[in-house]
Amino acid sequence: MSCSHLTFLFYHGNVNSHKLHRSSCPQLICPNCSQVFKTRERLLPRDMSLTGFASHSFTINQLLLDNLKEGNDMKENKVKIMITFIFLSLAALINGCATMNDVVRVKEAGTEGTTEVYPVTMDQAWEISKSVFRWEGSDAIEEHKVERYMLTSSGMNMVSWGAVMGAWFEPIDKNNTKVTVVTKRRITVNVATTLTESTYHKRFAQAVDIIKAGQPLPRNTPN
Repeated sequence: MSCSHLTFLFYHGNVNSHKLHRSSCPQLICPNCSQVFKTRERLLPRDMSLTGFASHSFTINQLLLDNLKEGNDMKENKVKIMITFIFLSLAALINGCATMNDVVRVKEAGTEGTTEVYPVTMDQAWEISKSVFRWEGSDAIEEHKVERYMLTSSGMNMVSWGAVMGAWFEPIDKNNTKVTVVTKRRITVNVATTLTESTYHKRFAQAVDIIKAGQPLPRNTPN
């Protein structure tokens, strides 16, 4: 950067003569005045008097070292801030990561989950639930048929880190079954999730209508 572009700053230093020019000096703009300093108090002795062209010599190298040290300190502070931010973000992700055990825990505690009753048998509800999870892109499904529940998860996509999910079944009578679903975001700070409890029940109701119409459940998500 040339001196002519920096005349608005307070002092220019000549790297050859080691002389300092203040902004009002007629010799402020020169080919060798390539070092620019914003304040005199920090860089020069307080008893130095400047009128026009500075008659006092000073150590340009020391000023350069001071500027370099200041720049390095700023870079070091930025790196420290970035490392701290990354550490805190990772800690939040680790501490806020939900598992399928969390799904079972909140269901048993009765603190989470959405329940609906459908006019289907227990076996039909079981097959419908597996289809719904698959339609919504779930991973492998853990079937605990004796305990009447299943667990699964979904992977990360463009808007979410994925989810962990479970469905529980309770026969009301031979033709009606109560279905409870719990879905949890893998990362609790995520706003979006891959499958919500309302979407699960919406798909489940679609599947019931398909079965009642005497049709097999499709492999792909119905319209």
